[in-house]
Amino acid sequence: MSGENINPFWRIWRADGYRKLEMEEECMRELTALTDSESKTEIALEVWFEIHLGNEDWESLYETVQLLARFQPVEVKWVNFESFCAFQLFDVWEASKAIVRALPRFPKVAELRLLLHSLHLDAGHGETAEHWLAEAIRIDPQAVSVEATEPDEASAPVRGEDMGGTGFTLYHDSFQGRRW
Repeated sequence: MSGENINPFWRIWRADGYRKLEMEEECMRELTALTDSESKTEIALEVWFEIHLGNEDWESLYETVQLLARFQPVEVKWVNFESFCAFQLFDVWEASKAIVRALPRFPKVAELRLLLHSLHLDAGHGETAEHWLAEAIRIDPQAVSVEATEPDEASAPVRGEDMGGTGFTLYHDSFQGRRW
């Protein structure tokens, strides 16, 4: 069987196997042998996602995540990853836009409001950060634990739990990615 006659799903399956074995050159050979339309299938995009995330290729990851969100519109994790990529590539406002655009689809997900809070707190936008923290607490009072860091300091949000399976968790007051 010649190389061009290989079923594209076999190529994707082999590429994913090579990726898991950390055989990057072989993985890329299989993925680049796909046609443009084949490489935009959901299963291929998930392999590309892992590759771009591992390489911290934010521009390619941003495009891949946006395509994956079309296949899986109910997954909060794609919103979080799109926001994180926008933050890496652009600024806090582009990251915020990615989340705010998705809020109508996720009206009861406090995690998205916590991410907005963290982004704006890091950027020094105190009033905006307070608004999003209040929204997160309104939706789920248990999403945020509050304790004072010093006896004479005001209470501060310490930890917001990852409720979307994204691998991103809020630590103290910053938007930090922690891959599990």
